[in-house]
Amino acid sequence: MINSCHPVLYEAWMKSRYATLEIVKRDKEMKSDPHVAIHVKKVEIHPWLVQPRTKSPRSRTENFIVQFLELLDPYYTKKKADQRLQKRLNKDLIRINAAFKQMTQVAEYAIDWDDSLGYHPELYTAFLAPVLESWSSHLVKLTLKVPPSMLNSLARVRLPKLDTFAFHFSTGSLSFREINGLYDGFVVFLNNLKDSLSSLTFLSTHSSQELDVSRVFRKMGRFPLLKKVCLSIPFDGGHLSDPNTFVHFLKRHRATLNELDLFSSRCTPRTKAGDPDLINWIQRILNSIHTPFPQLRRIGMSLRPLRAPLDTFIRFIDMHSSTLDSLTLTDRVLSYSEVWDVLRSSSITASLQQSSITDLNMRLYTFSVQLIVDFAFLLPSLKTLKIDCMRISADRGESEISHILLQNQEVLASWRLQRLMLQIPDCHLSLAERIKQDICVYLSDLSVTINRS
Repeated sequence: MINSCHPVLYEAWMKSRYATLEIVKRDKEMKSDPHVAIHVKKVEIHPWLVQPRTKSPRSRTENFIVQFLELLDPYYTKKKADQRLQKRLNKDLIRINAAFKQMTQVAEYAIDWDDSLGYHPELYTAFLAPVLESWSSHLVKLTLKVPPSMLNSLARVRLPKLDTFAFHFSTGSLSFREINGLYDGFVVFLNNLKDSLSSLTFLSTHSSQELDVSRVFRKMGRFPLLKKVCLSIPFDGGHLSDPNTFVHFLKRHRATLNELDLFSSRCTPRTKAGDPDLINWIQRILNSIHTPFPQLRRIGMSLRPLRAPLDTFIRFIDMHSSTLDSLTLTDRVLSYSEVWDVLRSSSITASLQQSSITDLNMRLYTFSVQLIVDFAFLLPSLKTLKIDCMRISADRGESEISHILLQNQEVLASWRLQRLMLQIPDCHLSLAERIKQDICVYLSDLSVTINRS
């Protein structure tokens, strides 16, 4: 048995087995064993819907009594169902809170609300502010997606060691005025994180019809330790009506910022047309930054709109070429010439050939062995390359693969690439496997992963 093995091995197994606890449904077996609970470092909870047990009358007499009581109170059956529901909810709360009280080492906590369903306010009331307060002395990472009506309770919460915070905005059909009233306490909570926060991520759902996060950025202060900022909103830009509020927020953190991600998601359905220029929200942000961030090392961007010129993106990348070591470009499928438009600008090429970039992630229309060789020449320090492509080119057959690699073996021999990840259609799997086999001859330490797109 596990508990009869060597104490060191047993302790290591316990740490591995119980490091992460995910709660996705009613768990009648939720344990509060202190020896187990002390090993839990990460808790993820997905609040569930509780259904009251349907209780049918068991006899003719009982059925008669129920019918009589319904004559006296038409809502009798509903009230009894609500009582049973509340009883089950209370049992869940008691069971999970008892387990949480034993977890004294939790460093990461996540609450994930399924906004496509209804919810029980009692669960969020219990699992939000009270749990955060009980873990405040050791919580370093927090991810929240909760009903907006729960947010004002955060105003009283202090998390002095919180390093990483990710928040999902999901406001559904709430009006602009309703949203502003519900998010005041949230802004207070955010500003109270100023002494510890180093990573901030905001994401918004496409179903948030009247959301505008500009007001949140306008009310946020300075975070002296902030290093990473990520903003992901629907690509139409309606959730950021004034991009300058975000730009001013970034500029307040110029000295410390080393990672910036600007990503987009599916468009928000609206009852009335918005400002058409907001679709260029990423370009407007980048064009408003005229002085480089001196510590910026990692850039991630959605290339939206898909057919827009790349000049703004290239200028921003070029501006930070001396410090850049990671670049992620999503959404747009780039042609061969567009890849080199991004990477061959005079200053970025010079910087990258010296040492700089180590991680590159992009979408390409065509992947080829020649492309690999070009990357080896332009990006000698590259360690991780992730490519999502539409097709693989080998115009002169599979013999072309070996020929190109052999011709460029000196360039490949000095390349530092350690991981190559390819996302490709099924029809090109065999060709991808051939490339993998041949390239590993010249890069013996290379790990290649091939996934279907």
